[in-house]
Amino acid sequence: MSKIRKILRMYSNGRSIMSIAAQADASRNTVKKYLASFKDSGFTFEEVDALNDKELEDFFGKSREMPPTSRMQSMLRCFPHVDKELKRTGVNRHILWAEYYREFPDGYQYSQFCFYYN
Repeated sequence: MSKIRKILRMYSNGRSIMSIAAQADASRNTVKKYLASFKDSGFTFEEVDALNDKELEDFFGKSREMPPTSRMQSMLRCFPHVDKELKRTGVNRHILWAEYYREFPDGYQYSQFCFYYN
Protein backbone atom coordinates (compact mmCIF):
# COMPACT_ATOMS: atom_id res chain seq x y z
CA MET A 1 0.00 0.00 0.00
CA SER A 2 1.36 3.41 -0.89
CA LYS A 3 2.17 5.90 1.84
CA ILE A 4 -0.39 8.37 0.45
CA ARG A 5 -3.17 5.77 0.53
CA LYS A 6 -2.20 4.83 4.09
CA ILE A 7 -2.30 8.49 5.17
CA LEU A 8 -5.71 9.08 3.57
CA ARG A 9 -7.14 5.86 5.00
CA MET A 10 -6.07 6.80 8.54
CA TYR A 11 -7.43 10.34 8.06
CA SER A 12 -10.80 8.99 6.91
CA ASN A 13 -10.86 6.86 10.08
CA GLY A 14 -10.53 10.01 12.20
CA ARG A 15 -6.88 9.72 13.26
CA SER A 16 -4.94 12.82 14.28
CA ILE A 17 -2.18 14.25 12.11
CA MET A 18 0.49 13.38 14.68
CA SER A 19 -0.62 9.76 14.97
CA ILE A 20 -0.86 9.46 11.16
CA ALA A 21 2.67 10.87 10.82
CA ALA A 22 4.02 8.40 13.38
CA GLN A 23 2.24 5.38 11.87
CA ALA A 24 3.01 6.27 8.23
CA ASP A 25 6.64 7.14 9.01
CA ALA A 26 6.23 10.61 7.49
CA SER A 27 6.66 14.13 8.80
CA ARG A 28 3.66 16.10 9.99
CA ASN A 29 4.22 18.61 7.19
CA THR A 30 4.10 15.83 4.60
CA VAL A 31 0.86 14.54 6.08
CA LYS A 32 -0.57 18.07 6.11
CA LYS A 33 0.47 18.57 2.47
CA TYR A 34 -1.29 15.40 1.32
CA LEU A 35 -4.38 16.16 3.38
CA ALA A 36 -4.57 19.73 2.05
CA SER A 37 -4.33 18.42 -1.53
CA PHE A 38 -7.01 15.84 -0.75
CA LYS A 39 -9.35 18.46 0.74
CA ASP A 40 -8.76 20.88 -2.15
CA SER A 41 -9.46 18.19 -4.74
CA GLY A 42 -13.11 17.87 -3.73
CA PHE A 43 -13.05 14.09 -4.20
CA THR A 44 -14.29 11.63 -1.61
CA PHE A 45 -11.98 9.09 0.00
CA GLU A 46 -13.68 6.28 -1.93
CA GLU A 47 -13.00 8.00 -5.27
CA VAL A 48 -9.35 8.59 -4.43
CA ASP A 49 -8.97 5.08 -2.98
CA ALA A 50 -10.18 3.61 -6.29
CA LEU A 51 -7.06 5.00 -8.06
CA ASN A 52 -4.10 2.67 -8.51
CA ASP A 53 -0.78 3.56 -6.88
CA LYS A 54 0.68 5.21 -10.01
CA GLU A 55 -2.41 7.40 -10.51
CA LEU A 56 -2.37 8.28 -6.81
CA GLU A 57 1.30 9.34 -6.98
CA ASP A 58 0.60 11.45 -10.08
CA PHE A 59 -2.48 13.01 -8.47
CA PHE A 60 -0.64 14.07 -5.31
CA GLY A 61 2.92 14.46 -6.50
CA LYS A 62 4.21 14.98 -9.98
CA SER A 63 1.23 16.96 -11.25
CA ARG A 64 2.10 19.67 -8.71
CA GLU A 65 5.75 19.96 -9.83
CA MET A 66 6.78 22.92 -11.92
CA PRO A 67 8.78 22.33 -15.12
CA PRO A 68 12.41 23.47 -14.92
CA THR A 69 13.02 27.09 -15.88
CA SER A 70 15.20 28.06 -18.82
CA ARG A 71 17.79 29.28 -16.30
CA MET A 72 17.86 25.83 -14.68
CA GLN A 73 18.02 24.05 -18.03
CA SER A 74 20.99 26.13 -19.17
CA MET A 75 22.84 25.31 -15.96
CA LEU A 76 22.06 21.59 -16.22
CA ARG A 77 23.39 21.55 -19.78
CA CYS A 78 26.74 22.81 -18.43
CA PHE A 79 27.18 19.98 -15.91
CA PRO A 80 28.63 17.34 -18.29
CA HIS A 81 31.33 19.87 -19.18
CA VAL A 82 31.86 20.59 -15.47
CA ASP A 83 32.29 16.85 -14.76
CA LYS A 84 34.90 16.55 -17.49
CA GLU A 85 36.81 19.69 -16.52
CA LEU A 86 36.94 18.91 -12.78
CA LYS A 87 39.10 15.88 -13.57
CA ARG A 88 41.83 18.18 -14.84
CA THR A 89 44.57 19.44 -12.53
CA GLY A 90 44.17 23.02 -11.35
CA VAL A 91 40.47 23.29 -12.16
CA ASN A 92 37.95 23.82 -9.39
CA ARG A 93 34.25 24.57 -9.12
CA HIS A 94 34.73 28.28 -8.64
CA ILE A 95 36.64 28.60 -11.91
CA LEU A 96 33.96 26.61 -13.73
CA TRP A 97 31.17 28.64 -12.11
CA ALA A 98 32.87 31.88 -13.24
CA GLU A 99 32.99 30.47 -16.77
CA TYR A 100 29.28 29.55 -16.53
CA TYR A 101 28.38 32.95 -15.10
CA ARG A 102 30.20 34.80 -17.91
CA GLU A 103 28.18 32.84 -20.45
CA PHE A 104 24.88 33.21 -18.52
CA PRO A 105 24.96 36.52 -16.56
CA ASP A 106 21.43 35.94 -15.27
CA GLY A 107 22.43 32.44 -14.08
CA TYR A 108 22.69 31.05 -10.58
CA GLN A 109 25.17 32.32 -8.02
CA TYR A 110 28.02 30.12 -6.83
CA SER A 111 26.28 28.51 -3.84
CA GLN A 112 23.25 27.43 -5.86
CA PHE A 113 25.48 26.27 -8.69
CA CYS A 114 27.34 23.98 -6.25
CA PHE A 115 24.09 22.85 -4.61
CA TYR A 116 22.56 21.72 -7.89
CA TYR A 117 25.83 20.22 -9.09
CA ASN A 118 26.02 18.04 -5.97
